[in-house]
Amino acid sequence: MPLKNGSPLNEARILCHSILANGDVLRAEKTIRFKPERSVLKLQFGDEIRLDQEVFRADFRAFFVEIETKFR
Repeated sequence: MPLKNGSPLNEARILCHSILANGDVLRAEKTIRFKPERSVLKLQFGDEIRLDQEVFRADFRAFFVEIETKFR
């Protein structure tokens, strides 16, 4: 199975899984090629996930831009 890219959609997937299954600590997904330095939030693996309003908005915007681009 090929690895998925580190798009904002997959970043959201990693965030959700890390929040739900890893106690709010960012954890790698084996199926996603994720490079923190190229991500929206710039979180590193092992970082605590803390989303304030500004951070949430940045991620939200990137997520929906990606959806519009991909599914138009």
